Parts: sequence; C-alpha cells; structure tokens
Amino acid sequence: MRFLLHPICELGVISLSAKGEAKEKLEHAMLGVTDKYMLLEECEKKYVRKALLEERRHYCDFICCVRPVVVGFIRSTNLVCYTFR
Repeated sequence: MRFLLHPICELGVISLSAKGEAKEKLEHAMLGVTDKYMLLEECEKKYVRKALLEERRHYCDFICCVRPVVVGFIRSTNLVCYTFR
C-alpha cells in the first residue's frame, strides 16, 4: 500500500497526518480481517471434526452390521474344511 500513497504525498495532495491516519485505518482493518480469519479457522476445525466423527460413527455402524455375517461365513467355511479332511 505504501507505493500507492507515496506518489500522492509527493504531490502534496495528502498531508503526512492524513497518511498516518490512513496507515492507522489500514492496520485496524487488518486486525479485523485477522480476527475474522481466526474465527473462520476455528469454525472450520469444529465442522471438520464433527464430519469426521460422523463418518467414523457410520463406519462403526456398518462394521457392527457386517461382522455377524462375516463371522458366520468364516465358521461355515471352517466347518466345511474340517468335514472334508
């Protein structure tokens, strides 16, 4: 931003006090943007964590449903293997 204010100050259009005020306003605006960015980052982390926990719950529910079928299949396969020995 300095390159934009410098030529105008050389022409005498903006006084040094106005330049200082503009710099102060810019710094204040940057603090506001930084605060909003941090807030957005925290919100994003919260929702990503929530989504991952939900996905994990779905996976665990799926495994709980499939496990009895897999165990039954393994037992029947073992039973068939032992009877043909």
